[in-house]
Parts: sequence; structure tokens; C-alpha cells
Amino acid sequence: MRALGEPDAFPSGDLGLLRAMALKNSRELTQHAEVWRPWRAYAAMYLWKIASQRAESGNGPTASNTQKDILGSIPSSQHLSSVV
Repeated sequence: MRALGEPDAFPSGDLGLLRAMALKNSRELTQHAEVWRPWRAYAAMYLWKIASQRAESGNGPTASNTQKDILGSIPSSQHLSSVV
């Protein structure tokens, strides 16, 4: 996504992203991702990193805490470019 120069590309049907957010379908993920515009590609990379770390540690996401933790830890679009 960065290589293509498209900071807002967002694969909402990606299984890893759905699991990282503990969501049931791509429509829910797309709704959550709207607040990350125009930096959704960076949010996707951040979510993949979180999912990878959880897989390595054996701690899978739970629906009760995943959305709150991840949504609270992803910076707003105003600050996302300075973080990544």
C-alpha cells in the first residue's frame, strides 16, 4: 500500500484485520475504519502487527476487549502520519 502511494487503501475483507478487530464481517470493519481516513493503509499495517504479535504470544483477540483496545490505541488521522 505504501509502495503504491495509496495511504487510504484498506482491504476491509482481509481475514487478519477482521480477526484483529474481532469483527464478524467486512461491513463492520469498514464502518470502524471510516475515522482513520485518509490513512487507513497505515491503520491496516498497525492492525496486522497487532494480530501477528497476538498470534506469536498465543493470546487471541476477544470480542469484549479487542475493539476498545485497538480503537483506543490507533491515533486519529491527524496524528497517524507522525506515528508511522
